[in-house]
Formats: sequence, structure tokens, C-alpha cells
Amino acid sequence: MESLLNTGQRRLVVSELSVERRERYLVMLYDQAIWCDLRDGITANALYNQLERIEHEQLGKIVCSNLLSNCIQILVEVEAYLGVESLLKRFRALSAPWVEWRRDANLYRLAKEDSVKDFAYYVFMGPYRRGLLDVEERNVFWRAWTDEDLLDFGDAADMESFQGSLKDLMTVESLVAEVIVAV
Repeated sequence: MESLLNTGQRRLVVSELSVERRERYLVMLYDQAIWCDLRDGITANALYNQLERIEHEQLGKIVCSNLLSNCIQILVEVEAYLGVESLLKRFRALSAPWVEWRRDANLYRLAKEDSVKDFAYYVFMGPYRRGLLDVEERNVFWRAWTDEDLLDFGDAADMESFQGSLKDLMTVESLVAEVIVAV
């Protein structure tokens, strides 16, 4: 039988208090400089090293990430009590020697029913959608940080291997387009 705590008006089940609650976010951070390229070798390596530090410091679990010319896209899972803000603050501080981030960011909190794979595919397709890569080119800045082959999309030219559809991609894009916050 589950024990109960009496907190005046409220009674809480102890087993519910110990449940880990994680939130998933799609984050897009932009460089202050309009004509920069985060994909140059030194900057790209530095940014990915800082994401590894974020994971090592247990501020969040990076699901996947991608670099566009002036933007990094990160699909991340964080503990609800930490919030995504602490992760972003730390990442900005760690990457400050290489990039001066804009104060605002596109930030979308995934609902429980949102498909992680659909959002990961959105991140994967970023450089193709923006015309930075042709479908024949390999997306070398894509990183799937999990051991799951769930996020193995292959190349954009092999899009039929992805189980989702263009409709899924467009749905995700419409969700993400309007969400901009200062963090």
C-alpha cells in the first residue's frame, strides 16, 4: 500500500513524488552575426564538445543536433526541475569563445504525444530544407547522440527509408515556426 503525506488540504502519494519527470525540447539558437558559418571545422568541433560537456554535467540528455550556417538545432531531454533554461545558459557560457549567441531562441516543448523521431527528422533535414545541402550530399553535421538506431535516417537521398511522411515534417515545422522566447 502506498503511504500518504498529509499536507493540510492536500494529500500526496509518496510514490508519485519520486517519479522522474523529463521534458523534451527542440531548441534553435542563432549566432548574432548574420553572415557566419557555424559549420567551419573549428567552431563545429567546439560546439559539439560543449554539448558533450552538457551531457557529462548531467544538465540534459542530447537526443540529436545539427548545425546550419548560423544556427544550431538541438533536440534535448531535461529534468523538469532543472528546466531547459539552465542548460541553455550553460551551453552559451561554454561556447562563448567561439559564438556570440542571440538572446532569443526558438524553443518548442514537445508534448507527450509528439514523436521524437519526427522532430529528430526535422532537425536532420534542416540543411536540406534551407538549401545548404543538395540531397546527394551527406549531412556531416548531423549527430544522433543516442545508441538507438531509431535516429538513423541515412542520407536525404534515401528519404523513403524514413517511416514518417512529408506531412509529419510540415506539421513539426508549423509547430516550431511560431515559438520564439528570450532565454
